[in-house]
Amino acid sequence: MDKSVNVFVCANLVMAYCWLVARLPCAAETLRADGFLVEPGGKGLNVAVGTRRLGAEVSALVGVGRDSGGRCLRDLFAAEGISTELVFDFDTPSGHGAGLIGANGENLIAVYPGANDRLEASHAILSQAAIAAADLVYGQFETSLGALWECFRRARRDGVRTVLNPSPWQPTAPQLLALCDILIVNEVEAQGLIGCGDLDQDTLMGCLAQVRGHVADFFRTWSGELLVLTLGSRGALAFPRAGNCVAAPAYPVTALDSIGAGDSFAAGLLHGLGTGIPLPDALDQANACGAFMAAHRGVLSALPTAERLRDFRRGLAAVQTATSLP
Repeated sequence: MDKSVNVFVCANLVMAYCWLVARLPCAAETLRADGFLVEPGGKGLNVAVGTRRLGAEVSALVGVGRDSGGRCLRDLFAAEGISTELVFDFDTPSGHGAGLIGANGENLIAVYPGANDRLEASHAILSQAAIAAADLVYGQFETSLGALWECFRRARRDGVRTVLNPSPWQPTAPQLLALCDILIVNEVEAQGLIGCGDLDQDTLMGCLAQVRGHVADFFRTWSGELLVLTLGSRGALAFPRAGNCVAAPAYPVTALDSIGAGDSFAAGLLHGLGTGIPLPDALDQANACGAFMAAHRGVLSALPTAERLRDFRRGLAAVQTATSLP
């Protein structure tokens, strides 16, 4: 396993309960489910485990309850080779989530944050050594914002690059954006962050034409180095401050379950950027991770190892390779 990449994740635990249905229900409608899944999850947990399975060394800051969810997370981290040193116990129950997954991969999700919100800046201070040792620090909005801010402040102080996925979307304070080197956003988050409106184009190049001006305007107010936009079945776009935009088409798969695909994408991107491979290759790897996840049921079980990802990419070529555009 590659030991050269070290990633610190501002993580979270959501014990996920998912019902598989033929289609998503209408308001006040009751449907019979065709299947049921239970597993530990959460955006930060998925990224921590996904990045670890690709070969990175991973440290994760997590708040859990003194309950079965907290015990489950500790067992999972031990099995995956992630230290439990920064897992903190609280009297509040662990985070829980409920999801409905349609046969076409669409989903509806509700999350109770629980102990995730009990983390404070003091817990980030206790994470200082792990942050300083990292190549990248990753954050998202399913954890305590106070702890996230402090982790990013300490990363910036130590010269460690920070990566933020502002999800679930909420307006992001300019002071936090100023601490972010890399942003990963989907269509909804891009609408809120850069004001691009609905991305109604069917092609990757059409979306590029629609957002390019908004991205340029955003870079005038943001000091970061890279903005990455995920576009589902169309692919992804990466906008570096210095250099050309990179367009990476999606891998052609039949989506069975889209939950966690964005987290798997983030894990692939973190690993790629951490290893220092060219941006087009890192973006293509991230696309492959997202496609692999979407093509499999479940989340945790569908996060690919490096070996499974290699086999997947050999057997299923992208429509075209990632391209650098002026």
